[in-house]
Amino acid sequence: MKAEQQEISSLSDLLREFRDKELELMKGYGVIKHPGLIGGMYEGLTKKVLEKSVFDGLGLKVAAGIIRNKKGDFSGEIDCMLVVGDGEMLPNSDKYIYESDKVVAVIQVKKNLYSKDVKDSYENLKSVIDVTEERDGEEFHGRLTRDAYRSIVMKELPSREELGSLPLHENLLYHILLLEAFYPARIVWGYNGFKSHKHFRDSLVDYLASNISSSPDQIINGYGPLNLPSLIMCEDYSLIKCNGMPFSFALENGWWSVMVSSNRNPVYFFLEVIWTRLQYMFKLSADIFGEDLEVDQVFFYLGCRPVEKEGRSGWEYFYIPIPDKQLEEVLLVKDWEPVELNKAQFIVVNALCHVRKEISYEENEEFSRVLMKEGVDNIYTFVDDLCKTGLVYSKAGKIGLLIDSCGIASIGGKMYAGENKSGRFSRWVMKNY
Repeated sequence: MKAEQQEISSLSDLLREFRDKELELMKGYGVIKHPGLIGGMYEGLTKKVLEKSVFDGLGLKVAAGIIRNKKGDFSGEIDCMLVVGDGEMLPNSDKYIYESDKVVAVIQVKKNLYSKDVKDSYENLKSVIDVTEERDGEEFHGRLTRDAYRSIVMKELPSREELGSLPLHENLLYHILLLEAFYPARIVWGYNGFKSHKHFRDSLVDYLASNISSSPDQIINGYGPLNLPSLIMCEDYSLIKCNGMPFSFALENGWWSVMVSSNRNPVYFFLEVIWTRLQYMFKLSADIFGEDLEVDQVFFYLGCRPVEKEGRSGWEYFYIPIPDKQLEEVLLVKDWEPVELNKAQFIVVNALCHVRKEISYEENEEFSRVLMKEGVDNIYTFVDDLCKTGLVYSKAGKIGLLIDSCGIASIGGKMYAGENKSGRFSRWVMKNY
């Protein structure tokens, strides 16, 4: 089975069935009590699933071992790594050493995942961050950072010269997303454990709470949003990081929805995280994600925002509790829809789509005259509302497209626009025209 032969939804269901069948087979060896042998079986299963998840011809390999940086520092032992190219095989072992710039994703495997295991996995994945060193970025790092920043901040990625003038939350978020693009995706895969969605959610929050200081005089490093894993899976539950790679929500009053949870097939989110990395690295077609005309529904979980106290900056977390009964409800996907625009908004977006450059709106008589004919009496309110659509940004009295490929259409007397880089908007039009 090759990954490219299946769309992401159907492949995730297929891999879940494969996982469940293998787990059933492994139950027959329940009499084995040796932890090393048992752990090896679950690591082997994870390796099989990962190998079936990636694409041929990209030079990708699945290995176990440790990560090394140029200084000679080592990470903790990694159960499963998705890597590019060859590593250094440890003598008399099936483990490898890989340089940090060759590692795409790392997976910490747990037969049973409980609160203690969440702590152990977090610390192990933190060691991956510790040994991933700064280096000159490749082109895909910039594209990944830019798209992530756009999706969360709803503004164009700032230049380095502009960073000093940004609000604190935008400045810190820029640096976090830049590092996220460099770091490997970091995943915890627990096969058994928490039987309650609520207890699963509580476990990470309790661990963070035990390591967060309430005093500005005491700084505890390593527990900010950057260190949170990309994905934590257990049974049928997932904790998903919203760093724009690929999942995200726009900032709301400075708050970043940094993690959400779901009771949907966890393998689906696993593929989304892995494939997003591969798509940017190897410029794969967005067709790997299928029609992409559905929106995943999730439970809000963990928000954060930067705070300054006595000249020091840190992060404040906000946990969103949800009743047990609601957490066990089946989450249904919703149909994706582009942004519906009024006529004045449509005129401006249409112009941006065709001229493909910024339009000045301050002291622009022609701009004001066109909009006044459509009943717009306050240009600044109009621009603010248009920016909230996520289609455009405003900067220094000018507006420009915030998306790379703008699709526009008029259907049934209503006007729409949306990102069409993957052909998503065109497919929506064909479905609804």
